[in-house]
Amino acid sequence: MFGITRIWSTSVTTRRALPLALAAILLATLCVANVPRVHAAAATITVNATTDGDFGDAVLTLEEGIKLATGTLAVNLLTASECAQVSNSTYTPPCSTTDTIGAASADTIVFSTAVFPPTMERVIELDVVPYTLPTLSTGNDTISGVGAGVIVNGPSTTEDCFLISGESSDGNVIKGLRIVDCADGVQIDVGADNNTIGGAIAAESGGQCSNPVDDDADGFRNDGCPASGPPEGDRCANAVDDDADATVNDGCPAVGTAEVACGDVLDNDSDGFVDDGCPAIGGAESYPQCSVAMRWMTMAMAS
Repeated sequence: MFGITRIWSTSVTTRRALPLALAAILLATLCVANVPRVHAAAATITVNATTDGDFGDAVLTLEEGIKLATGTLAVNLLTASECAQVSNSTYTPPCSTTDTIGAASADTIVFSTAVFPPTMERVIELDVVPYTLPTLSTGNDTISGVGAGVIVNGPSTTEDCFLISGESSDGNVIKGLRIVDCADGVQIDVGADNNTIGGAIAAESGGQCSNPVDDDADGFRNDGCPASGPPEGDRCANAVDDDADATVNDGCPAVGTAEVACGDVLDNDSDGFVDDGCPAIGGAESYPQCSVAMRWMTMAMAS
């Protein structure tokens, strides 16, 4: 009897207490649910050094930036000057950031335009052993030279410059850089999927055509912009319908007197140029599409 009484008593006490405990838990859950959640952003890491290596000094190198993004360099090991190149960081010491950073974070590496001005490219020489930059191995990181003037120069054509490797290294982006003197500018190993190198090639326009900047980060400056002035020099120098619009050298400037009989592939005004001064049909021809035609060549084409 005593044992049953103790068990029953305990059971009753527990059963009475459960509703109160559940109520407290539910109330706490409701309170938490009404508090807006703040998600930390992935870090932006700014490279402000043209040097190579990992030195723990006053500037942040590309090597150090990649190590931060992949988690092989802890943010708390940065100097005060390096710490300033990480978004939302403070140096108390040590360095810390409210942004996420490292292997589990989709970080972005950019380049200081004060050090890498868009109108004058600066070179990062990969001259510290090992010459290849640290491997992008954790996925979803971006290295972007868009808006800056950055050349990454390898040590020789026997070494790769960038390496993307590992089953977890998916979704990385490398764009807006000129990569030279490497065996492979970017080596992507088997298992690394959905990585993007460069970007879509698009024509520049408007104000983009009046500066020496690769505004659309496709590796070409002022691509798609209209010509300034007439075609250059020997751009009018062959007797070929280069743009396949059935007219030779249309759109080329007149040499001497402009021809009136256009489209007959003849040098009618005997100035050594076929159809010079004729209006463009479709797209105008330009260097080296518009060109000098020797009299014997013209006669052969006319016969």
